[in-house]
Amino acid sequence: VSTQSTGNTIEYHTRCVDSIDILLKEVTDLSNLCFYQKFIQDSFQKCLERSDTAPYSVVYAGVCSHFINTCNDYCPEEHCFIGKKSIDLANHFLDMTAREAQRYLEQYCLERVAMHMVTHPSFGAQLMAEARNNKEKEAKKERPSPPIPLPGAESKKSRLEDMTPMDKNFAKMVSHLQALNTLPSLVVWQHTFAPREYIIHHLDELFNRLISQNIFQDGGQQIQLPSLMAHRLVGIMD
Repeated sequence: VSTQSTGNTIEYHTRCVDSIDILLKEVTDLSNLCFYQKFIQDSFQKCLERSDTAPYSVVYAGVCSHFINTCNDYCPEEHCFIGKKSIDLANHFLDMTAREAQRYLEQYCLERVAMHMVTHPSFGAQLMAEARNNKEKEAKKERPSPPIPLPGAESKKSRLEDMTPMDKNFAKMVSHLQALNTLPSLVVWQHTFAPREYIIHHLDELFNRLISQNIFQDGGQQIQLPSLMAHRLVGIMD
């Protein structure tokens, strides 16, 4: 046993000196996950749900590049099947990350538009009308209406660590965008993926949809006032 252990130690240390690249490839190979797709998909979904782990979600697409290592010369018919499976799964992971980033960005844009609209003169007119109505109700000894929140009220915090829903949404959006900007390219079975192209495609769809929604009044066919429409679009682009 001691002779065998000594021989294994000598072989290992020799490989560390002479073929470190091959040794690293062997110990870091994750090709066995090719046969546990349910596990890797569930892990990916849990990774996306948390803002502290979402920036590392791109590694799941990188793991797909290892799947082809399960093939060998004794079973060449599996080469094409496993290659296509790895490409489809990598495409799924990148597309899901981009979709989540698009979803959080859409929520953030809508909140920004709502915040931007309270700086429009029409909101000032609403405040003046509300103040006049409250004075009339006080004169008649009626209960006044609850005050309308003023611009900037959503930014007030008792502590810096307190996070508003908008802050949490912004953190999740940044973490997903960071994941797609980690690697400029990713090679899976002789196919090169560009993670940034996924988010660019979804951003195109998002901004086209947001602009078309803000051109018409309440989803109807009547076009918004130009000043109001421009004010909304500025809120989106901010």
